[in-house]
Amino acid sequence: MYLVRHGETEANKAGLLLGRTDLGLTETGIAQARSVRELLPSECRVISSPLARARQSASLAFPGAEIEVDPDWVEVSYGSLEGIKLQDVDPDMRLQWMGDAAYSPPGGESLAKVAQRVGRSLKKIAADGRDTAVFSHVSPIKCAVT
Repeated sequence: MYLVRHGETEANKAGLLLGRTDLGLTETGIAQARSVRELLPSECRVISSPLARARQSASLAFPGAEIEVDPDWVEVSYGSLEGIKLQDVDPDMRLQWMGDAAYSPPGGESLAKVAQRVGRSLKKIAADGRDTAVFSHVSPIKCAVT
């Protein structure tokens, strides 16, 4: 399995927490997605988060391929923290959030929930047995690796 983070967006470039806001790629992000192609097997299953930046990255890396959209790979919901810089998060909230996987920011989702849904998808991918490229986001990828 190959875990691929989507290419750059304007929000990523600005250092903002980007969860469920559905943005496309910058020109740099488009070039990044295209460059991934040479690093992956020519024949593999392609899975993507439902968000545009991941789907666009998958399409650029595997033009013409069938892309399976799997909602288990969507980025964490940052809730009230969506669109702000991490360093601008209240320090007490940031410590709680970084130290407790079960903590959810107001209106958001916990990392424990992300890990649960990613784990569910990982089991399905392993059972399938094919080489698979998954185009997703930083939090689901971190959960998959851990």
